[in-house]
Amino acid sequence: MKDSSSPRVQLRKKPTQARSIQKYNRILDTVADLVESGGTDWITTNLIAEKVGVPIGTIYQFFPNKESILYALFERQLHQLDTHFEPFFSESLDKLSMDELMGQAVFSMSTAYEKVPGMINIMNSMHVHPDFRELLDSNNRRLARWLVGLLKRRYPDQKDDVLNLMAEAVVELGDSIFRKLLLIRPKEELRELMLTGYKLAVLALLEGRLDS
Repeated sequence: MKDSSSPRVQLRKKPTQARSIQKYNRILDTVADLVESGGTDWITTNLIAEKVGVPIGTIYQFFPNKESILYALFERQLHQLDTHFEPFFSESLDKLSMDELMGQAVFSMSTAYEKVPGMINIMNSMHVHPDFRELLDSNNRRLARWLVGLLKRRYPDQKDDVLNLMAEAVVELGDSIFRKLLLIRPKEELRELMLTGYKLAVLALLEGRLDS
């Protein structure tokens, strides 16, 4: 699949051998810790090299600049996030009602963001850089495709364009809610209220349109 990102955030060299892959992942792990502790603005390639304990040339073997490192990290962290989401689209949960499924999924998904290092500051950066924004949009499209698969099994008589529209709406609403939870870090009572509101909104949207 062709990389649609701008040349500025593309890798200089993709690691293929075990030693290179280990070094590449160590760089991203270090940057994840840096992002977790203070955001992205203060990070430099020199700082990354210092924290990893390698010459600056090692960083530039893989990455042409700071933006490409952050892009690679954000892409990896989004895929890690998806590993927490994917089980809820599985056929093994089709025996649950939508209410039961959403009850399990919403609260589990909300905590998944906290399990991936740097996600709070990553989500902040996603919306200020066009390539990062496209990365998030691409990930949301993947989640919507997963949801369409789930909806097709539950509502086999519905048209594809309706299911696609419903899936996009659910994912976009969830993206907004979860991002807001990360940004404002509300007290537990408000957090539960926001998540319950999202769950009820999704159920109303799906059952009101797809069960009719």
